[in-house]
Amino acid sequence: MVFHSDRFIFDGVNSESIGIMLVTVGENDVLMDYGIPFEYKLKVESSFGDNPFYTKEESPPEPITLDFCLTENRQAIKWSDELEKEIINWLTQDKFCEFISYDNPELVYYFRATKVTKKMTHQKKGILSVTFQPYYKHPVKKIRKDLLVEGERFTNINNECISREYVYPMLEIEANASGNVEILNESIEDSEPLVVKGLEDGEKIFIDNQLFIVIDENDENKFHKVNRHWLKLKKGTNKIKINGNVNIKIKCNLEIKI
Repeated sequence: MVFHSDRFIFDGVNSESIGIMLVTVGENDVLMDYGIPFEYKLKVESSFGDNPFYTKEESPPEPITLDFCLTENRQAIKWSDELEKEIINWLTQDKFCEFISYDNPELVYYFRATKVTKKMTHQKKGILSVTFQPYYKHPVKKIRKDLLVEGERFTNINNECISREYVYPMLEIEANASGNVEILNESIEDSEPLVVKGLEDGEKIFIDNQLFIVIDENDENKFHKVNRHWLKLKKGTNKIKINGNVNIKIKCNLEIKI
């Protein structure tokens, strides 16, 4: 089994709600594979003096196979044709879906099914063996900060991302009074605050700091309200200062190594 826990959430649906669990088939050893397997290939080139020079060669994550059993009171039960079809459709969507193991509910994997094998007895008891292609080599840790700011407030965000030097968070801002809001990462030297100007009481603004998108709740462009000093997070601890009278949500996804 790739995960120790037999419980999981897939595409927002809890496995317990439909009576399905992860199982291990044919494994008698105490030790087993755990997590998503990954590897880095090294590419060698000749350098000055014929000394080898190695660079990391990117490769896609390895597919993984998970086995699913239909259960009642933790005992295998018969698969009905209707439920089998429903669960296969749930697990084999035409997109990468969130997978959360109860091993660590803070971590999110993104899987897309590529193969389904049915292993059943004549009584229709057995497992669905599903092969998934992971989107990333490593799980994603979702950071969510939901803050009420009345004047000035500080918050810390630890950026553990292994794949990028900087992470650009998403912001959801709701004004509690007319005025401006300023957001500054004090942990980046010489950085300028992101300023949202001329907010009206009750106005909601959504900012994508990576794609430079600023819209309101009606998807209308509000790019003119910002000064274009986009908020970013360096690796390590980031001390964020917020000035204004707003409710603000700070969201980002960090690919981390476990």
